[in-house]
Amino acid sequence: MIDACGLGCWHEVATQIRLSPLFAMDWWFKTRTEEELSKRADRLLKYIEQDIGDISDSEGDAQLIQPRTRKSKI
Repeated sequence: MIDACGLGCWHEVATQIRLSPLFAMDWWFKTRTEEELSKRADRLLKYIEQDIGDISDSEGDAQLIQPRTRKSKI
């Protein structure tokens, strides 16, 4: 919903959630206020940014590690 309405249009997001058949039986989600939706979205975006940062850091470390080669026993 946020991708369609935009980040910061919480009234529109809340309205779309209440009208969408995807959330027809999700009463907890349908009863969230605009402020609660905003906090939740901000928290999720923060977690995603951290995960992306962790992935890019681990990829950089992987490039520094050289594969070990076996020596022949001849």
